[in-house]
Amino acid sequence: MFASRYFDVPLIIDLSGRFDHSGSPEGRFTHEQLEELKDKGQFVWMRYGQNKEKEYIITQQEIEERSKIRVETEKIPDSIQILIVHGSADDVVPVGEAYEYSKRLPSSKVMIGDGARHTFSS
Repeated sequence: MFASRYFDVPLIIDLSGRFDHSGSPEGRFTHEQLEELKDKGQFVWMRYGQNKEKEYIITQQEIEERSKIRVETEKIPDSIQILIVHGSADDVVPVGEAYEYSKRLPSSKVMIGDGARHTFSS
C-alpha cells in the first residue's frame, strides 16, 4: 500500500484488496493450470478484451514475487482514513480479507457490497 511508504495521502480506498499474499496458488487456479505452470513455467489464466483476444498469462516468477508482498499496516498512521470496499460474493479475494485489513487498521471502515463479486458485478 502506498500509505505504508508515504504519509502524504489523507484517504485510502481499498477495493477488493488482498491482505495476505503468502498463500499458495492451489486455491486460485485449476489443477491443469498448475500442471502447465510446473511444466512450462507459465499458463494462460484468462482471456479478456472485447473478443477475448488478449491473454492474461501467469508465470512462476510472478507467483513467487506476489507471495513476498506484505502490507505494512503498522506503518500507516491513524491520521490516514481508510475505506475498505469488498463484495460479499467475491470469488477471487475472499471477503474475509477485508476484515483482516480492518483488524490491523484502527482508522478503517469496512463496506461490504451485498452480492457483489470481485469486479463489483452481481
